[in-house]
Amino acid sequence: MPRNNRGTPPIMANTIPKLPKMKACGQGSLDEVAIRHLAALFDEYCLQTGLNSSAMLKAARLPTDTLANPESLIPYLRFLNLLEHCAEKSGNPLFGLEYGLYQGVAIFGPILYLIQNARTVGESLQELAYYYHLYSSGAYVGFERQGDLLIPAITRAIRMGRL
Repeated sequence: MPRNNRGTPPIMANTIPKLPKMKACGQGSLDEVAIRHLAALFDEYCLQTGLNSSAMLKAARLPTDTLANPESLIPYLRFLNLLEHCAEKSGNPLFGLEYGLYQGVAIFGPILYLIQNARTVGESLQELAYYYHLYSSGAYVGFERQGDLLIPAITRAIRMGRL
């Protein structure tokens, strides 16, 4: 199969990109997320929504100095629990979604560079699917073809019960 200039196979007209095998981030397991993805603007967003970020971290059973170590990893379920707790305490069931919007796309770091500099939309989507594990190992990202449409297929990769 031909490869693009980054060494990944290009999206062909009638093929669905295969999901990459999950890789652990750093020395962690398959259901962890790097703190840098949580840390980006978390304190600021909590203040704007009337929450105390340290209290929210503690309630999610995370150390209050978690944000000070951006290259460390936390279990993905604890990250989700943190967002759920923030949603509950703020009275905003869309807290996690709105926090993601508040962070913007820059949170993707080097992956954003690859996506923005791809030659085609298809190549951009392939880069996202292929390298998403560098952003978070809590989900697989792929695409499903339905006729002429390419539908995002995001699947959680969480081993339940691990908090």
